[in-house]
Amino acid sequence: MPHNQLSHRIELKRLRSRMTEQGRSVDEIAMEIQRRYGYSLRAAYRHAIGLTLYEAAESYNLAVDDADAHLDVSRLSGWENWPRNTQRRPTVFNLVVLSKVYGTHPARLVTTKEQERLDYRDRTVLRLLAQLDPTAGTTPALPHTQNPLSKPSTLPANIGLRTPWTTSECLRILHAVTETELMEPIERRMFASLTGAAVTAPAHEWLITPAHPATTRPRSSTLPTDTVDDLDAITATLRQADDQKGGATLLNTIRDKARNVVDLIGNASYPKTTGRRLHSTAAELLRLAGWSCFEANDHALAQRYWLAALRAAHTAGDHALGANILGFMSYQATELGQAREAVTLADTARAGYRGNSPSVTAMINLRACWQTARTCCAVPARRSAAFSSFQVQTAVPGTPRPCISSALIPARDGGGSPTGS
Repeated sequence: MPHNQLSHRIELKRLRSRMTEQGRSVDEIAMEIQRRYGYSLRAAYRHAIGLTLYEAAESYNLAVDDADAHLDVSRLSGWENWPRNTQRRPTVFNLVVLSKVYGTHPARLVTTKEQERLDYRDRTVLRLLAQLDPTAGTTPALPHTQNPLSKPSTLPANIGLRTPWTTSECLRILHAVTETELMEPIERRMFASLTGAAVTAPAHEWLITPAHPATTRPRSSTLPTDTVDDLDAITATLRQADDQKGGATLLNTIRDKARNVVDLIGNASYPKTTGRRLHSTAAELLRLAGWSCFEANDHALAQRYWLAALRAAHTAGDHALGANILGFMSYQATELGQAREAVTLADTARAGYRGNSPSVTAMINLRACWQTARTCCAVPARRSAAFSSFQVQTAVPGTPRPCISSALIPARDGGGSPTGS
């Protein structure tokens, strides 16, 4: 992402956080954003609650819950730019749904001049709605105690991440996740943990979607290989420190390094092999960040990191790392009481690993064995354990230990928490 765009988003987040601490309402924040930056009312309200176009479109679709009324980013952008640069005029139905997403009244999403350009039936409905709330056309008096971030507090952790598994979408997701961490803590709590199919669907997509490897990015100068080596060394150091001290204490450092790697992916020039390495490094850092959030009991943000990490591992073509990430998601599902999801994630990891390392295969099967055993499925658990034992016995002596965390190896008593990450 260009630096000026990133700086603008940081500025918006700081403004939103400052006004929130002052007790300002979402309407007041939107009015201030419109005054400062000249956004349309619809765009100002979206920024007032901190949603990207992708996240706002997904929130709209969740609110509607109707495939025939599906909203994509292009149409939402058109509504925001109407009537200046587009003829995509929103209907009163669209405004009502957007008002639910943004936590305001539909009449506040259009100016008086814009109302005159609506269909006459929409103008009538909007006028009737305004009559039911006489304050709809005014800005609430200051100070106001309504918290604008209380409205989207139930947004799922995968908001903005449910997109096609392509290289370009992977980069967009990496930017979205790493930039999220520039937000103040109050804004991070807008995410809610995933359950059911929302947890397992990304794993199935990782399993069946052909990999789109990172492409060459030719430019005037190429990223030195030494830089990538240094990043890998830093990542290994952070992994070791996490094993010794625990991830929660390293979260800020991990996030900063992940953001640096994502910036290189988006802006540097490199051949395909370097691109794969950068995506693997980003995936491993986001895996560590997810584990840090898990240890801090921020399960929704942990899921968000791991979903982005799975995308990066998929783009890198790193099946072992992808299986490792699913292992962490499986362990989290177990801790959250989602037994079926835990087993599904562990089994998907086992099916998706296409390498020939007996050590990695043994570890993946051991995890699947543990998750299955914890759901009281003894026969499949014994089968997985036996296969793991066979793989360990057939491993070539002297083969280096795979770069996979020992965190999810079960304790000897068959329960308890992992020992590291």
